[in-house]
Amino acid sequence: MMARREQEDQQDVLSAFHPAVAEWFRSAFEAPTPPQELGWRSILEGQHTLILAPTGSGKTLAAFLVCIDVLLRRLIGDEPGGTGCSCLSKAASRSLSDSCYVAGYFAE
Repeated sequence: MMARREQEDQQDVLSAFHPAVAEWFRSAFEAPTPPQELGWRSILEGQHTLILAPTGSGKTLAAFLVCIDVLLRRLIGDEPGGTGCSCLSKAASRSLSDSCYVAGYFAE
């Protein structure tokens, strides 16, 4: 069981998202992981953010939930949209690197 303060902190970080996005997250997951909670705070403050955490800790969702939120807000008119790239994520991992190498090897 989570401590009350931890639940309040998690509610605070989720309250920064559009209600539909926050509700989806709450219905899909019990709570944000520490990398998500810390990552979201940094990303939502507009800081360049590097999340270094073990596989399966929610790093990808930490990055993309913010992107999904921004895209939703632009779609419904809550946030002005711009032109160009809306979301850029660099995922450098050994498995991705190995997959690209293997795919390149078989393509030759």
